Order: sequence, then structure tokens, then C-alpha cells
Amino acid sequence: MSGAVGVSACGSDDGGGSTEAATATTAGSSVVAAARKTVEALSGPDGTYTSPPTSGPKATPGKNVWVIGFGNLSPASVALEKEWKGSLAPALDWNVKYVDGKSDPNAWLEGIRNAVNAHADGIVTQFVDCASVKSGLLAAKKARIPVISINGADCDDTPLFTAVTTSNYGSLDEANAAYGKIQADWVIADSDGKADVVAMENVETSGTKLWTKAWQDAMAKCEGCSTDSVTWSFADLGPKLQQKTQQALLKNPKADYVFAQVDDAITAGIASGVQAAGRKAKIVGFDCDPNVLKLMKAGKVAACFTATPTWPAYSAADGLVRAFAGEQPAKDSGRGLMLVTPDVNFPSDLSKYPEPAIDFRKIYQATWGVG
Repeated sequence: MSGAVGVSACGSDDGGGSTEAATATTAGSSVVAAARKTVEALSGPDGTYTSPPTSGPKATPGKNVWVIGFGNLSPASVALEKEWKGSLAPALDWNVKYVDGKSDPNAWLEGIRNAVNAHADGIVTQFVDCASVKSGLLAAKKARIPVISINGADCDDTPLFTAVTTSNYGSLDEANAAYGKIQADWVIADSDGKADVVAMENVETSGTKLWTKAWQDAMAKCEGCSTDSVTWSFADLGPKLQQKTQQALLKNPKADYVFAQVDDAITAGIASGVQAAGRKAKIVGFDCDPNVLKLMKAGKVAACFTATPTWPAYSAADGLVRAFAGEQPAKDSGRGLMLVTPDVNFPSDLSKYPEPAIDFRKIYQATWGVG
């Protein structure tokens, strides 16, 4: 490359340098245009959400269902509990026992075992990978209790979940990869392909590895962008993550974006790290949980992509309705993503996750013959 540029500067008439520069400019413009197209699709009142299933078996009342939340320190688990107790249980006439998983594999496993011992009719888990609770899932399978997973990876050797909730982005692995690319597309589009990013990346699980790699691959295609990668672990949430973020920004005084990956990281260190560094870098999150919405209103978060946990609660319930009827889970729940910024789809109620305009509760309940 440098040799070609040098020859061109000396007056070579082969046009190689100009052609090469023009090709690079065209490629860069193409990347930005594609990113803008992705952002545009996510910006409407429904984003990429579509209708949930409109046909299926009718619900059977009186079922005893245990729901194992990831942990109520996470707003997503609080929302899950509220949805099951306040909406789903009354509509379906089911008896629901919610377990706070305390972000602890031992608590998840204990919850599943207790559900089996209580002769539950069905179990729902949230963000729990099969490998973490395999013995409990084996016990549930032996007892013929269906287990529906919300965003948990099944075991590779012996799949033990009855179903994993689906999205418009394909399998769980495909969805995780799509999420990383979408965040990169927003940064590329917002910066017109000229972002300088401090990327706070997590690679602890199979899902976050795919997510991070997709983010990195997408950003690598942006020739005018630069990225400093900083890895963090869930054990860093809190002061350690704040320190890592602050140090990364002080090391890179030109950084104008911060990739936060997930919202828990924003509220547990990244936002305070940006503030401690005295910077106004645009933080890009994901889930749009209520705490992040408040930070966004205060001008401390630039964008997130609502993957509201209320919709997966309904799609998990739909999986159990179908399992109780001896049918296979629906292949498409209609669940997508929706962009939220201070100017796009920003909700008036900051106490809950933003939701698409589609009335998924009404559609699901009509399909089940309840409500």
C-alpha cells in the first residue's frame, strides 16, 4: 500500500493510487449506507417486532408453573416476575411460583429441583444456560415436566430444554450475533463512519463471545472508525468496571463513543466511569431497562435497543400452552428489537421497559382463548 501511494505521489500515470482511494471511499460509503438501513428498520414504533402467533391450542387452566428468574438485582427479572404475577397467571388461571435466582447458578438449580419435587406442571427459566443446571433439567425430563428457557443456551450433547424462546433474529446464537452487529451499525451510522470507540467487551459466556465477535467484525469494516477493546467480567460490575472504563477513556482522549454491550454494565460502572473521566462520550447500551432510560433522559446514554422481557414472558407461556397440549413450540414469536434514543421511541413512562406498538398481550391471549 505505501509503495503504491509513493509512486502515485511521484507522478505515476497508472492511476493506481487514485483508483485504490476511490475504491476505499466507495467501500466506506457502502458500509455507512448499510448501517443506516439497519438503523432505519429499528426506528419505527414496532422496530423489527412482528405479530406473535395467531393460531394454536387453547390454554388449559389450573396448571402449576414455576418461573426461575435470573436474579432480581436485574431489572429484567423484576419485570419478568411482575408480568407473570400481574398479567399471565390471572389470564391463564395458572398458579405461578416465582423464584428469585439471585444471579447464582446454585439458586437456579435449587429452584428447578424444588419445582420438580413440588410436581410442577411446567418450568420457565430466564438467562440460565443448560450446563449450569444440567442435573436439575435431567430430573425435570425424567419427571416429564416441560422446561421453557428464556434466552438460555441448551446443552450441546443432550438438549434438555423443551424449547428456547425464539426471536426474529433466528436461534439464540444467531440472535446474539445480530445484537452485536446492530450496536455497531448504530455507531457507524451515527458517526457517519468516523467513530472512535472504547469498547467494553464481555466474552465470559458462549452468547457474549458471539455478541462481541459480531460487534468487532462489523466495526472492522468501518475504515474510518477506530476501536480500543477492553474486556470485563461480571465479577467486575461495580467499582472495578468504573475504574476500567475511566482508565480506558483517559488513555484515549479522542474516544467519542463507548460500547457498553448490556445495560447492567452501564448502571454498574460504565456510566460512572465516563463521568469520572470527565467525558461526554456517547454510551451505546442494549436492553433499555428503566435505570438506563433515566440516564438517557439525563443525557448520559445515547442509544439502546429494547428487548423487553415482557414479550419473552408471553412467548415462554405460549411454549407451555403448546407443551401441555402435546404440540411443538411455535417457530416464530415475533420478538424483535426497537431503537430507543432521546429522540426516537423514547417513552413517557421511565418505570418500565419500552414496548413496541403491537399489542402482543391481546394477540397471545386471543390465541389461547383467555382474557
